[in-house]
Amino acid sequence: FKLDLNYIYKNDYFPWDSFEYLKFINNFQAGNEIYKIGKPFDERIIFPFFVYKISNIFNIKYIDAALFLNIFSTIFSFFLYFLLLSRICLYLAQLNKQN
Repeated sequence: FKLDLNYIYKNDYFPWDSFEYLKFINNFQAGNEIYKIGKPFDERIIFPFFVYKISNIFNIKYIDAALFLNIFSTIFSFFLYFLLLSRICLYLAQLNKQN
């Protein structure tokens, strides 16, 4: 079975686990304060919240907002990783100079 990724994008289709996130996003849109989502998704509220907010701020579809958030998170994670790595290298270089 081949899943057409263009279908997902054009139809704002959230497959598999992402469907639970879409339920969360729809709850935000409806202004519901009680979220009836199955486990383990009931504790993962930050991603759907950010997707909802990004969608509203930039006036884009949910699927675009999710893609944007995933790309941004990946780049930000790499940035933090390399920042941490450079700090560790600087610390080790300073220790080397002292010895």
